[in-house]
Amino acid sequence: MHNGAIKEYFRAELWREEIKTPLDRTQLAILLVSPHFLASRFIAENELPPLLEAARKQEATILWIPVSYSSHQETEIGAYQAASDPAQPLKSLSEGEQDRVLADICRSIKASTWSLEIQLNNPGQEVQHKTTISGKATFRGREHAKENLMTWMAGNKIRLVPYVFSTDGNWWAQTPLSPDESGNFSGDIWVGDSRSAGLPFTIVVCAVSEIRWGGTPQLPEVRKESSRREVTRL
Repeated sequence: MHNGAIKEYFRAELWREEIKTPLDRTQLAILLVSPHFLASRFIAENELPPLLEAARKQEATILWIPVSYSSHQETEIGAYQAASDPAQPLKSLSEGEQDRVLADICRSIKASTWSLEIQLNNPGQEVQHKTTISGKATFRGREHAKENLMTWMAGNKIRLVPYVFSTDGNWWAQTPLSPDESGNFSGDIWVGDSRSAGLPFTIVVCAVSEIRWGGTPQLPEVRKESSRREVTRL
């Protein structure tokens, strides 16, 4: 391999690693299908296989948008529902018709995904070493799916974990919270130590799929985080 080919090879390898985790965590894949998309070897070998496998396991939903005329019916993509009429791809429509179709696609996307919002109540500007926090997690499940906050958290092994951050970059995970059926939660956290009086801290509640207790340079992957609360230790 010449030097340019070697650089291109390692660039592709790095890109494969970059996209692996997002693809593994995808709940909805939106494919913009055109002849160029179908002709891409990289997409066919690296991006499509994990998405199709997740769809077969019902772990992800595939929606594909016909951008231009293509031979989609000769591929695995043709087995999945298109977000709009393949006989009238976007490029064949007028600007006004494109707007109408895109609005319909947005509604389909919303119906195929879940959303989570975490509201952390204000604990006050000054807090004790041990303080109580509270808030609410609001979950919207996928249309036609029988899921609520509790079943979604259990099925995806998600926990609501409070984190306390100091201004020097240190952080501490706290005991996971247990929301009730309405999403309300409360729990005690520890802010700083005996030497922390008068110092500022930030409190945030995160939806995570693993717990790291601090002392490591990297936080776990966060699915969603709450509003942040800035406090001072008494």
